[in-house]
Amino acid sequence: MTKFQIAFLVIFGITSIIHLVFCYLEKENARMISKPLCLFFLMIATIPMIKAHPGLFLGAMFSCIGDIFLIWNKKEKMFMAGTISFFVAHLMHLIELVGLLTFHIPWFVYLIAALVGVGVDILLCKTNTKTYGKLLAPFCNYYAFTLIIMFAMSFILAVTGSYKNYAVMLVVGYASFIVSDLILSKTTFEKDIKRRDFPIMITYLIGELFIIMSLMLMYSH
Repeated sequence: MTKFQIAFLVIFGITSIIHLVFCYLEKENARMISKPLCLFFLMIATIPMIKAHPGLFLGAMFSCIGDIFLIWNKKEKMFMAGTISFFVAHLMHLIELVGLLTFHIPWFVYLIAALVGVGVDILLCKTNTKTYGKLLAPFCNYYAFTLIIMFAMSFILAVTGSYKNYAVMLVVGYASFIVSDLILSKTTFEKDIKRRDFPIMITYLIGELFIIMSLMLMYSH
């Protein structure tokens, strides 16, 4: 890992701590301004690898865009736009993860996974429409399915790959990301809680850091 990357990871850490303080104190204007800056600096840290591994940069970029949309997460259209942005971010990281596997996965396995995702989406839509609404439910279902796939892929990499120590970080990262999304979903659509943004963001930022940093370390060694 280069000095440039380390420097921006440190800046990301400082910015994240400042943002979490704003979340805890419920300083809304400061929270809204500082939120996208965290992932922006994490995205900059991936620039040295953009030629060889563009999915790493693009994943961080779409996460940053998703953060901007989710500043207004109480608005359905903004929540949907944020969900789509994070969905694309996970697809970018999925491409990078596939390249790290020590065995070949036939193309039809991906097709089957996609079809299963569509099937699960259709089955859950009727139930989840009550929670998310007709427009948002399909996006939320497929996004959740993608997250589970990413967690499973990271676990497989940790068990079978050549970068087991770094892959464990990836598993922790996706687990933390899933916890963050569960809190976000519950507090947005079911029951709000005091200082909701603090637990959402601390788990989210840990998740993003571990995912990006583990991938950078894998490609650096």
